[in-house]
Amino acid sequence: MDMDQVIIRQFPLSDYINMFADYPDVIGTKTLCQMLDQVSQKLGYRLINSGAVKSIQIGREHKTLKLWIIEYLAGETFSISDYYKYMFTEYPDMVGVDLLCKMLDNISSRLAYRLIKTGEVRGKRIGREFKIAKVWIIEYLLSATSV
Repeated sequence: MDMDQVIIRQFPLSDYINMFADYPDVIGTKTLCQMLDQVSQKLGYRLINSGAVKSIQIGREHKTLKLWIIEYLAGETFSISDYYKYMFTEYPDMVGVDLLCKMLDNISSRLAYRLIKTGEVRGKRIGREFKIAKVWIIEYLLSATSV
């Protein structure tokens, strides 16, 4: 199956959002393959490496956003305000490092601290811990996109 065969039928963006509601907002290649109806992992990597599906490298892994997969399938793009509207809705506006790790598809806390300390993800030290605004996480994901 090649990349053009993955798209079977196009739906409005809102239908895709409902269809993929159970998937996390940031996903790895394995979950990407599940979302695309069990395509091979080889095809999943090819979609990411070719730039057909946008991705971001976090540590050693390529991650993609659920919304980028929807953009690929629908052939339309989301506005910046849509990213803020649809991403991480189940999380509070300010999160700690533990939730940051979960939001970025279970990255290690060591990697999360490195992202904060290098300034890739903005964070504010409050007392003994870092707090990260949900908006800053979305900004990081959108600014670090590799197409």
